[in-house]
Amino acid sequence: MFKNTLSTTSRWFEIWLDSFGKEMNSGTWHDSGNASGDSPEGDSQAPHIPYSRKAFSVLGMPIPAALGAVNSHTPRFDIQGDLNTPAASLQKMMNELGVVMLQFPYLSPVSELASKVNTNTPGLLVHVEPCETAPYTATTGDWDEFWTGLGKSRRELGRRERKFMGKEDARFTLLTDWQEIEPIFREVLEIEASGWKGREGSAIVQDENTLKFYTSLAKHWAEAGYLRLFLLYEGDTPVAFELDAEFNGILHCFKHGYLDSYSKQGPGQVLRVLILRWAFENEAVKVFDMFGPDSDAKRKWATGSEELVTLKIFKRSPLGMLAWLRFSLAPRLKAKVSG
Repeated sequence: MFKNTLSTTSRWFEIWLDSFGKEMNSGTWHDSGNASGDSPEGDSQAPHIPYSRKAFSVLGMPIPAALGAVNSHTPRFDIQGDLNTPAASLQKMMNELGVVMLQFPYLSPVSELASKVNTNTPGLLVHVEPCETAPYTATTGDWDEFWTGLGKSRRELGRRERKFMGKEDARFTLLTDWQEIEPIFREVLEIEASGWKGREGSAIVQDENTLKFYTSLAKHWAEAGYLRLFLLYEGDTPVAFELDAEFNGILHCFKHGYLDSYSKQGPGQVLRVLILRWAFENEAVKVFDMFGPDSDAKRKWATGSEELVTLKIFKRSPLGMLAWLRFSLAPRLKAKVSG
């Protein structure tokens, strides 16, 4: 279900590298000597692996590593192309980048990496560990049945929806055209900064690179027909938003927020009810993807979840074995002792 999602496309990585690549010492490694086809769709192609560099320290020794090109804005990661010879390709990557460790978080179990590499892969020293839980809502069933399944919480949700949408000037809007969105996009993102994210300095508009990233993504998604910007208005004031993208039957929720001054009215929950009802009514949408990490707020809407994993791969060298002891063996021994 979650293979070849929006955050594993080549365009996602182009925008990510353009926005964050310089500060994270990132690039894309190409296994140019292992091509397996010419498909223009990316099937049967040699692997391209976006990465960032990092040096860990173990017993005072620097451990050069390459990580997947990810940060807190990445819901899922995967490589581009086919990993037909995992050991040869990944060993070659470590040699050419001059690293002794590879680390790939946010992997779906059906991703190319996770499906081709595990602790039994010949020729590789591999550690697999849980990363995070990504809740989702299947939207192919009956809305009334789903709504009833929310239990007692649906009464409060229904009351809030009726109260807010009962206002004469309240409205629910879906925008997909960048020409309509561009003039108001920053104003919409400012909604997120009105709450706790603004107070702690982690809102999108508070970081130039992050703002560039989401603006570039939104423009690309609109041009490609994927963008779904849901807005809840009171009069001319947008009080809540959800920045979503619909791709391959999945409605991905990338960002959402509400005006802090409206918090007692629950506009975020009202908007979520309206969006989910819209998704259930839209035959093209099969799943509403809330991403990780898991939380009570997400779980109450969820009908299922995906367990993402992190792959760590170590070079068979003195430094690589030291990294394996620190990042693979030691955590497992600690878990046994504490368990």
